[in-house]
Amino acid sequence: MYCETRFSPVRPVLDRDMDVGGLIVAMGAAGKRAQAGFGIDSGVILSLSQTRDPGDSRDLTAEILRVMDGNLVGFDIADDESVGPATAFMEVFEMVAAGGL
Repeated sequence: MYCETRFSPVRPVLDRDMDVGGLIVAMGAAGKRAQAGFGIDSGVILSLSQTRDPGDSRDLTAEILRVMDGNLVGFDIADDESVGPATAFMEVFEMVAAGGL
């Protein structure tokens, strides 16, 4: 069995000042428990908000790629597409691609 979790770090990290590294470690530990206890493999899809500053997304992505430990299986941007073009996030897409996706 396989499960993908879509993770948007914007609110917990930017709005509530949570540690993104700690969130990633906790998600990795949960994935290991799911594998050990139930035989469920898992991965994380990073989902960033198109309504936020692309620079914030770049910084979050760099930190997430640093601590992800191979569990990142996908990437997307979400929210109101009328806010601006997806090309504003091109640097972030390139970082994720360079990180192996």
